[in-house]
Amino acid sequence: CHPLCSRQGPHFLSSIPALIYHPALPLLHPYPRLMASTPPAAPSDTDCLFCKIVGGSVPAHKVFEDDHTLAFLDIFPSAPFHTLVIPKGHHPSLDVVPPAVLARSMAALPEIARAVKVASGAPGFNVLQSNGSVAGQVIPHVHFHVIPRKEGDGIHMMKSGAKLLDDEAKEQLENLKKEL
Repeated sequence: CHPLCSRQGPHFLSSIPALIYHPALPLLHPYPRLMASTPPAAPSDTDCLFCKIVGGSVPAHKVFEDDHTLAFLDIFPSAPFHTLVIPKGHHPSLDVVPPAVLARSMAALPEIARAVKVASGAPGFNVLQSNGSVAGQVIPHVHFHVIPRKEGDGIHMMKSGAKLLDDEAKEQLENLKKEL
């Protein structure tokens, strides 16, 4: 059995070190700015629904919880067992989450996704994450949707666009690399 397997009890992540991020990583990472030192977890936002759930003032159907991460059933699910995974600290979008905070929450994601898949009997699942209202984010607290998928479930995700041309790709790569 894998060390993260749920058969080891409800605290399947207890064997993972508290800090997955290591200060030596900036020296090894090709984009050191991405691995800059991590500030403490953001305080909660009193207007944020997810922060209220974390704080206990709004109830939720909790699937998993540890010191850094909370997973709970979506109250407007796309499918049964649709689960949300959030870092407990308030971060409105993915681009402002410190890497170490995100690493802690993402360490739980594979096991939560496995549980959603097995419990729902679905042969597959989507992990979705949106940033900003234009992208479909409703609650401004970074979160990941784990949605079980079955053949013919009627859930429609993204549609592919036109093929990327080499000249467009080159320009996009140059602009992206400047930002990293």
